Amino acid sequence: QIWGGENLEMSFRVWQCGGRIEIHPCSHVGHIFRDFHPYSFNGIDSYGHNTLRAVHVWMDEFARYFLMLHPELHDRKYGDISSRLELRKQLKCKSFKWYLDHVYDKRKFVYDKNVLAYGWVKNKASDLCIDVLNRQETSDLPAGLYTCEHMNHPLEAITNQLFSYSRHREIRREEGCLTISDEKAEPKAEDDDIDHLSYAKTINSAASGTSVFHKVLLSPCEEPDYVSDSDHETSLTKFKEQIWRHESVHPRSNPNRLIVSESTGECLTTSGAHGNTDLLATKCDKSDPRQYW
Repeated sequence: QIWGGENLEMSFRVWQCGGRIEIHPCSHVGHIFRDFHPYSFNGIDSYGHNTLRAVHVWMDEFARYFLMLHPELHDRKYGDISSRLELRKQLKCKSFKWYLDHVYDKRKFVYDKNVLAYGWVKNKASDLCIDVLNRQETSDLPAGLYTCEHMNHPLEAITNQLFSYSRHREIRREEGCLTISDEKAEPKAEDDDIDHLSYAKTINSAASGTSVFHKVLLSPCEEPDYVSDSDHETSLTKFKEQIWRHESVHPRSNPNRLIVSESTGECLTTSGAHGNTDLLATKCDKSDPRQYW
């Protein structure tokens, strides 16, 4: 209808049905945006409607990931697509998984595919979860802590607290990974919703030098295998800063686990933290429940 989504539909159709898309370096294409639409949308979300049709025709079981990002479209009617599905059958088009494996070069990260775990990363002692706090996941800004969401709902929407533990042992989003930094920090009290005794002990130990805290950042996930030779060593170093071990406190007597940086040996902590606080790492303490995840 009217406008929107045709770029996705045409691309999926061309690739999956045996065509190809070529880049012509000498071509010049102009696209001028008008100050007004020369046509009416008649109150219709045509972009959502058209994109939803393309998703259900071409994306197979991967359609649910689109709907997780756009839950407002979950129950939206999108009309009859039987003729498009029949066209796909007649042309013997490939699956969307084939598209991801061959056109996308197997680098597309899907939060619940080929991972060790996914869901919420929770510290029981504080009832806080790791949270992006509405920050861009590749911004190099600190990750955060926030009161955990209700965990009795199915994972049918992308939230600020949904993370994956990859086979490389990254704690990551689609493009951003938790990254230990060398930037020192002190826990901050910003409101009354805080364990004041814990906070006082934390600040005193930080001031005395017995505890050092480092910020944990939301940074672009490193891919050392896909960078130039000149950048390979730098990428490997950054990659190690994004590796975390989920380590038992004591395999037999204590079921709790620490999250330990492969790079520094420090542990994630909620020490002195409350809702809407930056995520920090400090020296591991197996007796501290604020480091249990």
